[in-house]
Amino acid sequence: MSKRIGSYPRVRVSGGGSGVVSQAGGVLLVETARRTGLAAGLSAALAPWRKPSAVHDPGKILLDLALAVALGGDCLADIGLLRSEPGVFGPVASDPTVSRLVDALAAAGPQGTAAIRRARAEVRERVWRLAGQDAPDADGHVVVDIDGVLVLAHSEKQGAAATWKRTFGHHPLFAFVDHGREGSGEPVVGLLRPGSAGSNTAADHIAAARLALAQLPKKHRRGRRTLIRTDSGGGTHDFLNWPTARGRWLSYSIGMTITEAIHQAVLLVPASAWTPAVEPDGQVRDGAWVAEFGGDVLKGWPRGMRLIVRKERPHPGAQLRFTDVDGMRLTCFATSTTTVPIAALELRHRQRARAEDRIRAARDTGLRTREDRARRSEDSSTIPAGQSDSVGLLVLPRGREMPVLPRIPLHPKDHRMKTVLITGASSGYGRETALYFHSQGWNVIATMRTASAGVLPESDRLRVVELDVTKPQTITAAFEAAGPIDVLVDNAGVSSISVFEGTPMARVREVFETNTFGVMATTQACCPSSASAAPAWWST
Repeated sequence: MSKRIGSYPRVRVSGGGSGVVSQAGGVLLVETARRTGLAAGLSAALAPWRKPSAVHDPGKILLDLALAVALGGDCLADIGLLRSEPGVFGPVASDPTVSRLVDALAAAGPQGTAAIRRARAEVRERVWRLAGQDAPDADGHVVVDIDGVLVLAHSEKQGAAATWKRTFGHHPLFAFVDHGREGSGEPVVGLLRPGSAGSNTAADHIAAARLALAQLPKKHRRGRRTLIRTDSGGGTHDFLNWPTARGRWLSYSIGMTITEAIHQAVLLVPASAWTPAVEPDGQVRDGAWVAEFGGDVLKGWPRGMRLIVRKERPHPGAQLRFTDVDGMRLTCFATSTTTVPIAALELRHRQRARAEDRIRAARDTGLRTREDRARRSEDSSTIPAGQSDSVGLLVLPRGREMPVLPRIPLHPKDHRMKTVLITGASSGYGRETALYFHSQGWNVIATMRTASAGVLPESDRLRVVELDVTKPQTITAAFEAAGPIDVLVDNAGVSSISVFEGTPMARVREVFETNTFGVMATTQACCPSSASAAPAWWST
């Protein structure tokens, strides 16, 4: 440790040190908040809510809450994670102090959230400027994706309601700044909504878009260089009229519903009028074509709107819809861009699927487990914590709701979470688990007492290794052969169905040797191999 800078200690790592701390990964977030100016910006923004005799700075309390969320917390009391490590996070306010600040900010209403938003926007602009050619607006353009997500609730949480998919929960609306194919995306808005909220509610889409634009640097808050992109949930008259209003002049690429009029128009288009769709590398997309439609199908829609339809052969086994034609899946979107070929416009709109990847990552890393006391509010006050993929974003909600966005991306496509070792993978749940992880793109180490060919499909991402959890030498050999792993699934086990007094002690010892001591032995063997990789998790 060295001298304290601001409200957080400066922590350094050295090979000869003697101190050990937990939650050390939070140092990355602390340093990001400090270096980007987020800590100082929030302190200045929330100065009106600091009492003259107060010990704790409201800006730091808010950042501490964000850090608690990023480290796995889902309620205000989880700030205790930080309080237990003062050498890393400095002095942390008590639960009553935190609660009083949250109540004060909630009571302030728009004034409090506006102060937080201004601080976030100023920091985001600074970070983008520092990022230079790696910033999302490096080419002068910004793409904002808006998409909804259903979050299931298993009890009557505040705001939970029946959804359009006949489930029960919440239906928040998120906005992301697209960081391109290799980026993680940047959540800028989380509009909390009840489960009964509609997918195509124009007022909610406009509210999300307004809040998203307010988080962009001022030069991107209006003008055609900013693109609003949504699925067909945004394909309403009211929402399409909004981005092109006088003084706003935003570009848009909005999914549209295939109506009967569009369906009939497609039937009249000759094959020669269709243009091959393209892939990001410029190659022709196999089995996909695009065409632009005008005339009656555009009546009543905003002036200057272009309607582009794509037809594509569906993947094997996919069910066709009533609106599909001649075995081709039809989709369409509207755009205001006029100077780009329609194949390139269709590719640009198709890349909106990256927002769905962001939502899937959010589901995998805590969105489902958040405290679902979500009430309808303006936004979840998402706070930027830098541009690093591994950092993601910290989220601070209004009031006491604490929705969790990605802390450390654990989606199977992510390079930090690639290898899983499964014991007892020769049959049953173990075999099905191995097949599932393999289908999701993971490297799979499938272990079994007797390695047998043909039990699992051949693949360069799937290895069968011999391992008997009751024999230490096979455990050691298996983990040495596997190399670093990210996930251990302890599935190997034996069952014994018998009355206690009739069970031989030899059988009892076998059950404990396999189901208890075997799990402990493999878990101990796993710890060193995962220490240098991403944080591993275990399942038994």
